Amino acid sequence: MARSIPPSVSMLCLHGTGDTTIPWQESELCASLVPSSQLVLVEGGDHNFTQQQAKEQMAWHVVDFVLS
Repeated sequence: MARSIPPSVSMLCLHGTGDTTIPWQESELCASLVPSSQLVLVEGGDHNFTQQQAKEQMAWHVVDFVLS
């Protein structure tokens, strides 16, 4: 499915390294298949970014991506 995304589409793959629901390597693989993607790993972030620091980092990366 990721290979069907056109190269003109920018995509942010944001994943916490502490996610026990879906391994962060899945986002790494997805990002490798989409030419215009950006992979961001939030150290220690869980699946729902419940820790305050991870939540803030996630939000900062999303805003930065949208505004760039």
